[in-house]
Amino acid sequence: MNTLYTAANNQPEIWEELLSEIDIPVQIPTDDLSSRIFTTATCLRSFGVSPEKLSIARKIARMEENAATDNGKPFMVALLPCGMRNAFKEAFFEKFPQYADDDEQVVIDGNLNFEKQFYSYLDHIGSTEELPDILITSDINNLYYRDFMYKFLLHEGFDRLNYPVYDYFSDMNPDHPQGAMKMISSNMLVMVINQKHYSTSAKPQEWYEILDKKLEKKLVLRGDKDFFCNAVLYPFYKEYGDEALRVLGKNTLKGMHPAEMVREINTKKENDVAVYVMPYSFACKVRNVNFTTVWPKDGAIVSPVQILVKRGKAAQHKELLDFIFGKIMGEQLEQNGFPSFHADTIKRYPGRKLKWVGWNFFIENDLQEVKMKMQEAFMESFHSSGIYLR
Repeated sequence: MNTLYTAANNQPEIWEELLSEIDIPVQIPTDDLSSRIFTTATCLRSFGVSPEKLSIARKIARMEENAATDNGKPFMVALLPCGMRNAFKEAFFEKFPQYADDDEQVVIDGNLNFEKQFYSYLDHIGSTEELPDILITSDINNLYYRDFMYKFLLHEGFDRLNYPVYDYFSDMNPDHPQGAMKMISSNMLVMVINQKHYSTSAKPQEWYEILDKKLEKKLVLRGDKDFFCNAVLYPFYKEYGDEALRVLGKNTLKGMHPAEMVREINTKKENDVAVYVMPYSFACKVRNVNFTTVWPKDGAIVSPVQILVKRGKAAQHKELLDFIFGKIMGEQLEQNGFPSFHADTIKRYPGRKLKWVGWNFFIENDLQEVKMKMQEAFMESFHSSGIYLR
């Protein structure tokens, strides 16, 4: 099964011929990670082009005729939270140095770099054969959409991974009911509170309290002008509905990367922001004494880091998977503010309540539709102020 990368680079003249025929206003990349993983047909579908059209299908067949199969396609792709990426890479490449300088086999990168690019291709794949053997992703992304779930997660497209989960996390039932998708860690989202803002009033202790109308344009969430963290939005939608997202959008001053939040807090003496919502791993880096971290009483929001292994591939990659789920990797993640699901690691995060949206909600709802409704409700209120970062 050839990728767009192998086909287009092997037969560039036919690719140019095809592009001139479909005549779309955007350039379809042929040298990025997605093109190295997904087939020509999937890449075209993601840009709204039907690869089944007779002349297009013939050109695809001609391109793929002499292309080396899956040349440059990695067997493992890990798109991780930025704070977790370096810790994961350090532990992984120390154990498997043969992959350290070989991104044709293993890609470990930050999730934000692929949030809008990579995940959209998942909506158009025809088979799990298109995916790398091991796929690790972050946040509640397109893997949770109904189409992917019913085509692949519920039909044994992936190996069941039988690694035990530490009791503290097993209580929230983090794994897919049939074991097709397994959580390996999580971003725990908490509040970082500006104490000066609450010098005469009580600080928020639960998530619903940041919907207070007194906090209009006083919140900062992970995001930018076009995108905000899904993991933050889903619990509000689940518990309080569309209107909560409108209020949250109205109360949000701007979107920032967590590293930018920490930098802003640590370098500014005066700050009008009342509450930053950020991962616990970044909250641990706040040094400004005017700010304090609040682990909400109703639980830190769980933004999952999950793994899928193609059917029949777990045995082939057993040593690698054992390490990812093992104690050494767990210790490395714990030291960087990401909880380990391994029972024997030394726990460095507060053992407090967690807020996980849960598989019942994911299965009962069309998350693609829910996500569109959430973003629309949030963005309408957020953009009405015209205030955003970048």
